[in-house]
Amino acid sequence: MSKLKILLLGKYIKKKTKKKSVFDFLKNTYEVTFFDEHQNIKVKKYDLVIIYGYGKILKKDDIKKLGCNIINLHIGYLPFARGIYPLIWSLIFFKPIGFTIHLISNEIIDDGPILKKGKINIKETDNIKKIHFNCRKAIENYFFQNFEKILKYKKKKLSKPKIIKKYYFSKELSKKLMYRLPLKWNTKVKYLMKNSKNFKKLYKDHSAQNHIK
Repeated sequence: MSKLKILLLGKYIKKKTKKKSVFDFLKNTYEVTFFDEHQNIKVKKYDLVIIYGYGKILKKDDIKKLGCNIINLHIGYLPFARGIYPLIWSLIFFKPIGFTIHLISNEIIDDGPILKKGKINIKETDNIKKIHFNCRKAIENYFFQNFEKILKYKKKKLSKPKIIKKYYFSKELSKKLMYRLPLKWNTKVKYLMKNSKNFKKLYKDHSAQNHIK
């Protein structure tokens, strides 16, 4: 029997939080093809696509040509955490911190039927880097333990997240936010929460300038 052909996309596919990466987990059992976000993918038929930290948006035609389920491992708790640096914005808006595994079926960012959501616990003394790493560990642990279950989701009708259009965090906006963080990824939860009002104003002003509703 031929092996399933799986396309792997994104900068976290080959990075490890423990002993193995997503790539390591799949490479010996399946026929895998990998591209990071700086490479142009060769669009053809696959049995499954897994996206993990991929900075590009798949176009409608590419989704159709791939001809299979596309699963996104998203570091952020949907439906709020859409876009760039979702964990940071979630802390600023006092929203749940965690991960989401969902299907991609269109060009809308971080949209599609949800397979699994999970929250993680945080402390005020944690910094963004630690929280991001812990979210990666959580999503990878679930993925490794439940991959066979994930494969079976193919023909199921799943619940679709309620998109909060008001809260989408663009690359331009999130770069402005990061510029205002003196310690960048070492910024602690306590600092973000203490300055939440100012960062919310940054979001509001940017949205008004760009006519985001």
